[in-house]
Amino acid sequence: MNVIQEIDDMLARNAVAFPEAKLTTFNEERLRQIKSYLTLPWGHFHVGVSEKRLPIYLAIRDEREYQDERWGKTASSDRPGNGERTLDEFALYIAGYADKLTGFCTEFADTNTKLHMVRQIAALCVWCMEQHGVAERNMTKTRTKNEITR
Repeated sequence: MNVIQEIDDMLARNAVAFPEAKLTTFNEERLRQIKSYLTLPWGHFHVGVSEKRLPIYLAIRDEREYQDERWGKTASSDRPGNGERTLDEFALYIAGYADKLTGFCTEFADTNTKLHMVRQIAALCVWCMEQHGVAERNMTKTRTKNEITR
């Protein structure tokens, strides 16, 4: 069974088993988004997105949209140009959120709370690259053991 069939199956089982309750709106909508993405004419495999990674990328996309709604218009008037954040500022935000995540680990927070922070950190990294560009990984170069451990 492929992912699209599994999604259809989950939606159908839910409608039969719980006709009055349904999945939470979020989960049902998420399944429909994933299904619509998988059925695009160009297909997700052609752009290198595996079935396992697709929900992750969608969660990061949703977090980025939230960040834009919440923080996207907060450019400071004393920033040069269009008020975008500097690479150093993003590094500090990312480190700050990573510290919060580490704090949750010492407080024995639940897994969902920790994963919430991971999603926020990943989206901050995406936002940084949106503003400052991407340093592409050269996949053709063979790395030595010393390069891997650096």
